[in-house]
Amino acid sequence: VQVSGTDYGYRIKTDQTAKDSSATTGMTYRNTCMRNVQQPFLFTYAYASGTGGAIPIIANVDIDNVIATATKQQGAIVGLSNSLMGVPKSGDTGIRITNSQSSGGKAFSVTNGELQLGSHSTAATTTGSNGQVVQVPDSGTTLSCPSSITIPAQI
Repeated sequence: VQVSGTDYGYRIKTDQTAKDSSATTGMTYRNTCMRNVQQPFLFTYAYASGTGGAIPIIANVDIDNVIATATKQQGAIVGLSNSLMGVPKSGDTGIRITNSQSSGGKAFSVTNGELQLGSHSTAATTTGSNGQVVQVPDSGTTLSCPSSITIPAQI
């Protein structure tokens, strides 16, 4: 998959309102080149403000073999103080980025959650309140992006 010039790459958003609260689990994103994507990764429990719904869940997300260059912000995990996102627990492997590279712009921000980042993967990271980045093993094998991405004309 090749993506160029979009606002977002892979994004999962939910919140605690009755309308939007939900569970998203078991997502795999693989073999992708992103150029000039403002924010390649966004996972948030705070899409809209409000209450009245179930505690949201984003879990078992695997990102493997993804290259993102010329970003404005490399990514973000935004959990809730009462519901940390991406922290592994029984049956939940969290949010894991392996065999991947992200560069440019602001660092990948983790607030109220955890990012598992492969030992051979590269991304600048920063943590906010209740945020952590944990190193996990990966093989280091990554794809090569083409020198340019051409988007076909719309029909």
